Amino acid sequence: MTEKKTKKPRLTLQWLLKNDLAVWVRNKTGDPDSKHPPGLISMQVGWGDSVGKVVIPPGDDPVCITDQVDPSSLKSCRDLFECIRREGLELLDPEKAEEYYEKNEERRKTMNEKINDYLSGKKDDVALPGEVQRGNVGQLHPQIGDICQKARHNAANERQTLERLIEQAKAFGEEDFRYVANNGHYKSVKRWAEEQLSSVKKRKSDPVESHLAHVANPQG
Repeated sequence: MTEKKTKKPRLTLQWLLKNDLAVWVRNKTGDPDSKHPPGLISMQVGWGDSVGKVVIPPGDDPVCITDQVDPSSLKSCRDLFECIRREGLELLDPEKAEEYYEKNEERRKTMNEKINDYLSGKKDDVALPGEVQRGNVGQLHPQIGDICQKARHNAANERQTLERLIEQAKAFGEEDFRYVANNGHYKSVKRWAEEQLSSVKKRKSDPVESHLAHVANPQG
């Protein structure tokens, strides 16, 4: 007789906390139309002497919240519940999140460093003063000029520039990637932009992907 397969419970924050499992999330802020760029999500957890802080950097890398604060204190964190309910954060299957980092060990190290920088106040995305010289300004995402300008003036090194672009990538369009490919200053940054540009063009040439993109953004 064939054994009946056990149905996996629906993934919810309550279920994860009740079963003492790691809580993994992904930052989902940012609109494809670039009106609302991806941003850092920061929350205060706990009360009195046991106050902790949770940060979820922008970008698609999974973040383990229970690595930052005690899991029991999350049970009373209304901000976390609200962020998930409003889809600012996507709740992830812990096993799949771990699998991601097993295949991308370098990204785990980078994400940990990024979180530590945010928590310590070292992370600084303040724009440089002055005009940014670029063509067709109205067609570019406002972050692009600042990122390329910092790279050009050595105010951001190669790794910092690439990370900031990765964080904001879901809000960028074809013109943004083309601009970075020409003005990204660093070879790896330009190469990354060329790869993203190639992916965008490939999606546009795929009739299925093109239809889905039109349905998601009929004005585009």
